[in-house]
Amino acid sequence: LASFVTVETEDIAFYLVEGASISGHVADESGASIENVHVYATDADTGNWLGGTNTDVSGSFHLAGLPSVDCRVHICPTCNDLPYVDEFYNDTYFHHLASILSLTAGNDVVLNEIRLVTSNTIRGTISGLDTGQHVQVNAIDDGGTPDWEDDLYFHKGYVADASNNAVYSLNV
Repeated sequence: LASFVTVETEDIAFYLVEGASISGHVADESGASIENVHVYATDADTGNWLGGTNTDVSGSFHLAGLPSVDCRVHICPTCNDLPYVDEFYNDTYFHHLASILSLTAGNDVVLNEIRLVTSNTIRGTISGLDTGQHVQVNAIDDGGTPDWEDDLYFHKGYVADASNNAVYSLNV
């Protein structure tokens, strides 16, 4: 539980700075709104997480309180187990090809409508796992090139012990 703390000093000064924001709408291929898609921004240079939110019932999102930096936006339906393929803004599966947005305090960057494709699903069961053993399953499309930056990395499925019957599921 949190408790109140009283600090008696006159030497502390702070101020709040207005942040930037990003807003938009997420829909499926037919244009129907998708609720509960996780949308987050990362610093374009460092990849550090800046903030995230989920779409509302109308598929809209508003990501506020962001610093004035260049960023990339990741649309992550798999973060909430939705059957769509993750992508980066503006319509790419590759982080390094994502549009870089310049954020400025007090300004809202409004994105074009984001249309997600329904994913295919790979499912399976791992047998022989003992309690406490874990396995991570990944799917990667190397695109026929040796350059890892051109690889299409799909969401990973986490497989645990008998508590989830060692079942995995990947949206690709």
